[in-house]
Amino acid sequence: MLMIHHRGFMVKLFKILLFLLLVPQVLFATDRYVHNTSSTNSLDCTNGISTYNPTGDSGDGSCTGGSDYVYSSIQNSITAMSAGDTIYIRGGTYTEDSSGGNVNLPAIEIPNTKNGSAWTEGNYNTLTSYPGEWAIIDGEGDIASGAVIGKIAFSRGGTTELAYWKFERLGITGGGGAGEKGAPAGLFLTAGPHIVRYCHIYDNWNANNYNNPTGLNGTRMRDSVVEYNYFYHNGSAGNNGEHIYLNPYPYCAESDGADGYCDNPLDTVARNEIRYNRIAGSNGSTITEHPIKYKVSTIFTDIDGSGPDTREDWGDKIHHNIFTGTGSSLILKQDYLQLYQNIFDAVHVTNGDYNYYHRLFITIYNNTFAGGAVYSQRQPNNGTFTAAEHIINNVFDLSDTVDIAGQESDGVDYATVCSSSETGVFYSDWYITNNYSYRPVTTTHYQIAIAITGALYGNFTAEALDIAWTNHTGNVSKATSEGSDNLYEVDGLTTRGAHSTGSTTIANGGTGGNHPYLSGVTIPEFLGATNPDDNSWVAGVNSLDVTYFTNEEAGSTPSWVEGAATTGVTIDPTANQVTCGGSGSVTIGG
Repeated sequence: MLMIHHRGFMVKLFKILLFLLLVPQVLFATDRYVHNTSSTNSLDCTNGISTYNPTGDSGDGSCTGGSDYVYSSIQNSITAMSAGDTIYIRGGTYTEDSSGGNVNLPAIEIPNTKNGSAWTEGNYNTLTSYPGEWAIIDGEGDIASGAVIGKIAFSRGGTTELAYWKFERLGITGGGGAGEKGAPAGLFLTAGPHIVRYCHIYDNWNANNYNNPTGLNGTRMRDSVVEYNYFYHNGSAGNNGEHIYLNPYPYCAESDGADGYCDNPLDTVARNEIRYNRIAGSNGSTITEHPIKYKVSTIFTDIDGSGPDTREDWGDKIHHNIFTGTGSSLILKQDYLQLYQNIFDAVHVTNGDYNYYHRLFITIYNNTFAGGAVYSQRQPNNGTFTAAEHIINNVFDLSDTVDIAGQESDGVDYATVCSSSETGVFYSDWYITNNYSYRPVTTTHYQIAIAITGALYGNFTAEALDIAWTNHTGNVSKATSEGSDNLYEVDGLTTRGAHSTGSTTIANGGTGGNHPYLSGVTIPEFLGATNPDDNSWVAGVNSLDVTYFTNEEAGSTPSWVEGAATTGVTIDPTANQVTCGGSGSVTIGG
């Protein structure tokens, strides 16, 4: 009888030990707290049993009578943590700098030895404000490297990569600063996957043009999500500065052999999703603020057009964002990138790469451009390589619409374009369909135009170029403002489904049907960025600010994302014309 009980005990013990081995991170992940002397908040970290006091800079303080550790600096908490921990930062401003003046270190460094391993509970790391409070990490513009927090690593290889970090409900500011900085950024991330959400990333800028000062630097960033953030006043007083900067370094377009593929997965910027962000310029500031910029071409298919297209799903997805007042354009240089359902208020989009002979497949569909346009660059003096794009279901209001060769609306060549003697062999890869141009800014810049050696050929009358425009159908235009048929709802951003485009309406003027090459993706039947039956996301994105973030619950998804709610916003169609967007100067390239 004793043997039987002993055997049963051993079986149970074995099962317990096996469970511990299989899920150690879940059992031992720790909640850690940061509370510096600038924070006036108190915290009961043991459910009413006792409170804590910061223990100085030792980084090993704990709550009296509890198991949750408390630190007086963010760096100390990161140094002490284990993979899977959550670090709660008490409300206040944190201006620490542990770099020791090293130009290769951010003020707060995240080592790759702390990496998580999966997006399952207890296996990823979280850095966040304490619930109901707001923590600001401030570099004060006085960091040797220019970076506030993250991991600065440009070399190739997994030992320098970060993985499975979530940054949530944080203010990040004071990156950049005066003088030449090696990595001027608010948040500097390498590799991935990562999640950045409910953050206010602002005032990260540099007084000169050195190394692309930015709010969020994603060097070789992949499989990451950037969502529900508010980016403001990040950039440079020169011509290179960004809110989000994506850098495939070392540049796979130059380093991975003659086939042009990004074969090394550690080099690429790929499969990221940038969604539901509010990205705003400072309206009249003299700094350059590209909303999103890809440093150089990232190629997932053969550059001469003869190779297999096997990586169509590697392109980033940029959608449901509102871009306003940045004074500079998005610069897109990634193969198979998807840009859809965004609102551009006096913001342009520039595609392709002026400096390299690479063919990029980019799809731009269902966006609303108010005072903005699509400009596509190509390598000068070469008629063979150009971006190959699908431009579908977009609304262009008070704008220049689509310029394939990259000529600005003022008639000044931005790129040295091909001569009229070239046949433009790859123009047949352009599909410009069912776009709507409303109130074009001039009568001389056509709805859809190609600039060839300074001459404009519009309305698809391209016989002089020997180009067969068989792929361009269903594009319509209304040349004058009509006060009796508002394009926008009362918010000046959401397009009215009932607005008439002439032959159709916003609600039913789109192509519908399957995506040109992505399996399981459907192109909407409506025009522009907003679904007439589900557009609460516009008000939701516009409401993103510190108050919203402070009150938002960590890990939550807003109720206003498309698919979660329907709209109730309406406007009298006979009211005075509502106008979205400004007419300020916009920098096209950079």
